[in-house]
Amino acid sequence: ELSDTEPQAHNNLGVAHLRLRDLERAAAEFQAELKYRPENILSLFNLGLVRFNQGKLTEAESLWKETVRISPAYTSAWLGLIQLYSLLKEPEKEAEARRALERNGEWDPSHGI
Repeated sequence: ELSDTEPQAHNNLGVAHLRLRDLERAAAEFQAELKYRPENILSLFNLGLVRFNQGKLTEAESLWKETVRISPAYTSAWLGLIQLYSLLKEPEKEAEARRALERNGEWDPSHGI
């Protein structure tokens, strides 16, 4: 039985559902983790991935921006924002995210999301 108060329990279960492409269950688990730990950057980022894959791009953007607000060096969140802005054809925002990644993250362009 899963304990709601065990750190990362819901996040880890959400990752399992995400890998199985069960986006609804993954989202529910990440949201459950965030209920108890609202600044959990792993769950914020992962929920952003779910929303991106569901086509809920505004919500993905918001979640990834919150992730980098809390942890400016979170490279994967910056890469997610860059990909999102590229997809949305927003070159100014994409360039801004690239500059922020170069300032804050440890960017290796050979790695994707």
